[in-house]
Amino acid sequence: MTRGLAVKSYWPMKSEEAVLKASLNLGDSYHIQLGKSVGMVPSRKNIDLNFTSGSLDFHVMVHPVSFEKVSVQRFNPGFDVTPEHKERLARLNRKADRIDLKSPYAIMMELDLIESDPPVELLAKHFDQLKKQEAILMEELVIK
Repeated sequence: MTRGLAVKSYWPMKSEEAVLKASLNLGDSYHIQLGKSVGMVPSRKNIDLNFTSGSLDFHVMVHPVSFEKVSVQRFNPGFDVTPEHKERLARLNRKADRIDLKSPYAIMMELDLIESDPPVELLAKHFDQLKKQEAILMEELVIK
């Protein structure tokens, strides 16, 4: 049995040029020499890494994305609804408010932490470990 948790984070960008330039700043600059060798100019770069430690596998992907179709669901309460239902709809609308509709491009970071044969009682620890890894990478990967 395996158990996995995933998280996606992104750095919003205002233009295609900005997101492609930011992707080229990820990691080292091997792409510059490689471009000279093949006689072409690099346009964008992705990071795709896998890490292992014991029964854990950690997959990191960082890449440029464009949000071509964005639909945001907003909810309005009907007549005679309970305060609890109104709060639920307000919570769902707060989720919609987090989406930056003015930034159609982003550098996306996707993290997957997978554990083989995990103890059932350690799910919270597994989630905490994923969030810790996310915080480390958000600090390490300075997107310009």
